[in-house]
Amino acid sequence: MKRKPMTSRSRRGAIPPILLLLAALVISLPGRMASGQTVSEASPASGADIGALTARARAAGVMIDDLDELLVRGREAGLSDEQLGRFVDTLTGLSQDGLPLKPMLDRMRQGLVKKASPERIDFAMTKLDRRLRESGRLVDVAFPGQLPVSAGEARRHLIDQASFALDQGVPPAALSTTLTEFRSGTTPVEQLMSTRAPLLTLTSLTAEGLPPDQGLTFVRELHAGGARGPVMEEIGFSVAQAIKHGADPMRLREEIKNALNHGVPPGQVLLNLRDRQGGGKNPNGPPP
Repeated sequence: MKRKPMTSRSRRGAIPPILLLLAALVISLPGRMASGQTVSEASPASGADIGALTARARAAGVMIDDLDELLVRGREAGLSDEQLGRFVDTLTGLSQDGLPLKPMLDRMRQGLVKKASPERIDFAMTKLDRRLRESGRLVDVAFPGQLPVSAGEARRHLIDQASFALDQGVPPAALSTTLTEFRSGTTPVEQLMSTRAPLLTLTSLTAEGLPPDQGLTFVRELHAGGARGPVMEEIGFSVAQAIKHGADPMRLREEIKNALNHGVPPGQVLLNLRDRQGGGKNPNGPPP
């Protein structure tokens, strides 16, 4: 699930596609959609409205390339001005509140690729918007105070990961405990990043049916045994895969705990698990 951020590019000598699209929208009749639950309760947007929304989105920090691609794809898919306006308005709101945009952009693109109905796309956007906002609140409670600008990207990554954890069934209380209990480091960026591995490990275990309280206990034991970073993440994923294929989670947990207590390095524990399972790496979770 690698997602590479897009950057603005100069388009000298050519009219940007977004301007051509907006010009077409201004002279076209706005589409209308059936009523239903949506992210925004604003009135239907016209082409001119979308132009104003786009300008506001750019001012809020939404990348022009992302807007360009989304609007062109949306128009090609036959979406109405109203739906396109909700796309832009949703991204603007997330950006203004310091929340990650990539999960929402990916969800919008996914809906367009799958040719989902506007109502289905709206429903998915609404659920994700709420989850990102809940994740943002949990992260901000765990890391109170004004974070420096340099920590903004790390904060957004952690919110993305927290949102994924909620989606996989991690309860908010267990998520909050993980963020506060495993925080370490001297700088805000280090502290934010230090919670990534414990959170993704708990997410992998919860996703395969291990009760969150047992998963949190297992994460504590890994941490006490010296597991950190990618090694902890991969141990958690390997255990989750073993559970998926019928292994007894309590027996696995005891084996790993005993190995760590007897001084077996976490990296060797991971190799032993991979040898038992025939290899494999964790494809789960949001991008680093």
